[in-house]
Parts: sequence; structure tokens; C-alpha cells
Amino acid sequence: MKNNKKRSVLLRVTSFMLTMLLISGMAIPAFANDDDVAKGDPDTGTSAIAKITKVLEMPKGTTAPNATFTFKFKPETVEGESYDSTKKNMPLIYDIDILIDSNTASNTTSSGVKTVYKESADILNSLIGSWPHAGSFKYKVTETDKTYTIAPDNKKEWMTYSLAEFEVEFIVDNGPGGTLYVLYIVTTRLKDDKGEEITGGEKVNPNPEGGSGSDIYSQFKFVNTYSKTTGGGEDNPEDSVLDIGNTVKGTGVNLLGTYFNFSVTVNKPEVGYVAPFYMAYVMEKGTIVSDLSNNVSSSNQAGIGTDKNGIEYFKFVPGTSADVVLRHDQKLGFVDVPIGASFKVTLAAAQGFFASYEMIIDGGSKITKENKTDNTPLTAPESGFADIGEDTNNVTFLNDREFSAPTGISVNDLPFYLLIAIAAIALIAFVAIKNSFASYSRNVA
Repeated sequence: MKNNKKRSVLLRVTSFMLTMLLISGMAIPAFANDDDVAKGDPDTGTSAIAKITKVLEMPKGTTAPNATFTFKFKPETVEGESYDSTKKNMPLIYDIDILIDSNTASNTTSSGVKTVYKESADILNSLIGSWPHAGSFKYKVTETDKTYTIAPDNKKEWMTYSLAEFEVEFIVDNGPGGTLYVLYIVTTRLKDDKGEEITGGEKVNPNPEGGSGSDIYSQFKFVNTYSKTTGGGEDNPEDSVLDIGNTVKGTGVNLLGTYFNFSVTVNKPEVGYVAPFYMAYVMEKGTIVSDLSNNVSSSNQAGIGTDKNGIEYFKFVPGTSADVVLRHDQKLGFVDVPIGASFKVTLAAAQGFFASYEMIIDGGSKITKENKTDNTPLTAPESGFADIGEDTNNVTFLNDREFSAPTGISVNDLPFYLLIAIAAIALIAFVAIKNSFASYSRNVA
């Protein structure tokens, strides 16, 4: 009886141990067929590889900055037990830096957005020390803020950093000869780049094989945006990123008193910093016009602001058309529009004036257009919008009044000419009659 009881207890213990062994044995191979998990080689004991991808998005035409981005690994748990810095129960991982510069070749441009990709080296290269034993080791990974230095008074560049958060689990196993290696690396996105939590998390592949386009890079990625302007802002309003100028010529034209209406629309870039409005100063022969009262259009007026130096400027809301008026030798200079923004401008029709323009975009070839008839509006570019680049961007309009001296008699003046003719004939007749009468008198005498 005792033997049967002992045998029963032994069978239960054996069964329990086999079950636990089976469960523990199944825990590691559970990811064997998961395509979103980086895998090592159990035959050779070669660890899995995982990399971080830095993605930097910027408006088309923008040169990437020379910037270093840093990613921090925070130890969380080992086999479900919290990290203990005193026990050092799990190894640390050095911060990982990724450098992007203007020579980073891995980039694409689509729909007005230039995207630069750069992968880190293998994360395990930054491991401090070694794994203490087989098991599960989890870390939280985030990007360090403001690693690209922009001075507080620098209003020419804007960088946003990713607020994404990942959990990285290294599953360490015993390899051939008892050597520890990383069999699996499981990477889960917990928050997106805006810092919003992802319900249940999203598993991503930190070392994809094959694929095309952006899929060739590790999906363990952090996306930042960058934008810049070449304008000087209110600190240096003479340095403009876009100029819209007006030239007037023609005999008898009042150059100081004749103003022409311009309707201007500036669209924001597809990505990057968006200001509530863009600043545009009026300049005349290289001098800023501080009082814009004479440049205000009678309709669809652009708003007016005053900078820190007391100088007025026009406000153009992105994507909204607004009007200003310019006279001869005046130009509208935008000083803070980001590279990659787009614009169009329409010169209103003016009686007696023939309109034309010359336009240069991003330092390219000169584009010209002219009207064959007077009193006709003219738009630059002729269709769509022009993209603002880092080089020269300007369009100069010419309003030309062609003057020619009268060569014939106007119908409207005929009554006056007729009166003059009648008076001349009457005078001639009077003189003739008088002379005839005088001659007759002499002959009678």
C-alpha cells in the first residue's frame, strides 16, 4: 500500500517536472516562425542582430543637417524581476549614436518630402559586459531630445524629435559548448513618434532580410522632422528667401504714384515646421519701407504686423491668398518661408500696360512670360505653384506702357477742325473781297 502511494507521488512529481520542462522548452522556440523577430543560429550559437533606424524627414530641396541622434537603453526586467543596479542582475547597453549629414546617401523624395535613412551598428556591439545566464532580458528604448544644437535666437532651423518608445527583449539561450548567445530579439513599439500609446503594442522587425524601399531598413525606427529657411527673419529682413518685384516703364508714367495689385499665395511645406503666418517686408531700392499704408490693397488685404524694431511687415497665412500693391522699384521680400514651401503670384490687369515677368527658382534657369495684350492679368508660375529652394528664388514683373505720338485726326476733334477751317475760309474770302474792292475803287478814280 505504501509502495503504491510512493509510486503515485513519484509519478505526479515526474509528470509535473516533465510538463514544466516541456513548457520551458516551448517558451524559447515560440518565435521560430515569427517574421517580426530577429533570430540567431542555434547550431552555431551566433546571436541575432538588431539595429536602430533613424529616419529624418524634411521638405523637398532641403539639405540634411550634420546631426547626431542618440538612443538610450533603460534596463527593465530579467526573467520578470526588476533590474537591480546593486545586484547588477542584467548587463547595461551603451547609448547608441547615429550620425546623419549632407552626404548621407540613403534618401528618397516623394510627394514633396525628402526622407533620409541611417541604420546603427548591431545593438549587441554596445553591450556592457556579458549575459549572466540564459533567460529573458527586457529594456526600454527612447531617443534623447535636442541632440542637434539650435541656438535659442536661431529662427532659421526647426527640428522635432521622435517621442516613440520601444521595448526590446533579448532571449538568451545556451549554445554549443554552453556558450550564451541571443537566440531571439523581440522589438515592440509601445508609443508612436508623437508619444501616443499603441494599444497592445506593435511588434516590428529590427533586422529585416530582403524587402524593398524603406522595408530594407530595420523597422525599429525613430522618425524626426527637420526644416529650415535661408531668410533672415526680422533680425535681418534684407535677407529674403523669396522676392516678388515690380518694375514700371513707359512715357508719361507717374512712377511714384502708380501702384499695381499683386495677389500672393504661399503654401506650407509637406512636412516640418508650420508658422501661423509668413513675414514679408516691402523694400524700395534696397531700403525697407517702414510704413506700409501706401502698399495696402483695396481688397483681400494682407494683414500687417510690426517687428521688434518697429518696422511693419505683411502677414501671409499659409495656403491663403492675400493682396498688396507695389509701385516702381518696390519688391515684396519673404524672410522666414521654409525651403520646400510653394508659391504663386498674380499681377492684376492694368489699363494701357503690357505685363511680363522673369522668374528664377532655386538658382535655376530664367523663366519668362509676357502678355501680348494690355489690361490682362499675369500669373507666375503660369500653372500650379513654384517650389522654393535653398538658392535664389525671385520673380520680377514688368508693367510696360507703350506710348506713340498721334499720326492722324481724331474723329472726336473733327468739330474743332471744321470750325477752324470755316474761320480760315471766311478770313480768306474777306481778304479777297477787300482786295477786289480796293482794286475797283482805284480803277474808277
